[in-house]
Amino acid sequence: VGEGNRCRREEYMASGSFDEYSDVGPYGTTPQMDDVNEEEEDFPVGPGSFIGQSRLASSSIHARDISPPDATDTTRVVIVGLPGAGKSSVQNVVFHKLSPHETLFLESTDHIVKHDISNSSFLQFQVWDTPGKLDSATDMSFDTVLAGCTVLLFIVDVTSEDTQTTMQYLHQTLTQAYIANPQLYTEIFIHKADALTEDQKLRCQRELQDRVDEELREINLDAAIDRISYRTTSIFDNSIYQAFSSVAQRLIPEVAVLENLLDCLVNSCAIEKAFLFDIVSKLYIATDSSPVHTQDFELCSDMIEVTIDVSFIYQRKSPSLSLSSAPEQEDLKRTTTRETSSTNGGNQHGGSDTCRGAGTLTSQSIAIIRLSNDTVVYQCEVAQYLALSCILRAETYDANTGIVEYNIGVFQDGLHEVIAQRKHQVA
Repeated sequence: VGEGNRCRREEYMASGSFDEYSDVGPYGTTPQMDDVNEEEEDFPVGPGSFIGQSRLASSSIHARDISPPDATDTTRVVIVGLPGAGKSSVQNVVFHKLSPHETLFLESTDHIVKHDISNSSFLQFQVWDTPGKLDSATDMSFDTVLAGCTVLLFIVDVTSEDTQTTMQYLHQTLTQAYIANPQLYTEIFIHKADALTEDQKLRCQRELQDRVDEELREINLDAAIDRISYRTTSIFDNSIYQAFSSVAQRLIPEVAVLENLLDCLVNSCAIEKAFLFDIVSKLYIATDSSPVHTQDFELCSDMIEVTIDVSFIYQRKSPSLSLSSAPEQEDLKRTTTRETSSTNGGNQHGGSDTCRGAGTLTSQSIAIIRLSNDTVVYQCEVAQYLALSCILRAETYDANTGIVEYNIGVFQDGLHEVIAQRKHQVA
């Protein structure tokens, strides 16, 4: 995310191997260059200049220092890992829209920092950014930090040469975490994976998972194995947003209900894929039950950026925080490969209820992009800071435009009922 997009979005809101005797280098990469056999074809190149560097540090940007927690603390995600693994860069890129290249200048964190996330009706939690050595940097014990924690996010630096230290800290953290909180979910991000090829990523993840599973079985923590997920990530592409979306879904009790609503929408309209996005963070908080393909996620995620950029070109003088706010004369713009529209007070396709329940003029917004492969990406703001993104065939949309828009309105009504019920339970 460039500096321009970051500013607009802020305005828009309010090595060793795991196997000691393996000939594979850190986390499934090759050994040091001096040991590489030029005739081997599996992994001809290692992470390169990233190896051994501590590129990313921590920061307290848009955050506040904290004292020991109390019972009033909300649901939280605790991020842990060795110094330089990229803990603070992850949350700064995802939630504060810091450019990935700017994370090089973040200062090291020497104390726990809490970040309050309250983007939409469903994303209401805290992210705790911890120093590399937690017990030595604070008077709080690790058990205290885990009190009330829902998700433990462990960042593994895939480019680090000191794999043994990483594995020791990971084993110590998992053991202590599941003894203190057996209901804890753990997400392990194999981070800085842009240094690896696709084959290396798969081999790295498999090797790490096998070793962690083996060590947990040895200490009779078999139940913890099913509560651990592994994902390869990088702040230089959309993989970090896709991975953190899975973390966010762990914190949403209504995710199964939202999935059922999306399944009904997909089945009734012949939609290929549907996502419910948090507009501010670009995390999807729910999707239908079909498998998630990276290309589909990237397409819908990038469309949010396009829509926000267009909305700031054609926005009113005093726009509300909405997906788009075009003036009346800018109802519909079409080109050969792209079609973008923003409704103003009515349905531009013949109806009067395109996004029912929108309430205000600026909250009624639609964005449609036609791709050269006869695919339509349809995006509609269905609640405050929540956007529905759908991928479907162009002939399906053209033949059933009214049905698609009507069923999206039905989905929106159901979504508002879920939000109202959630607010009632919180109250």
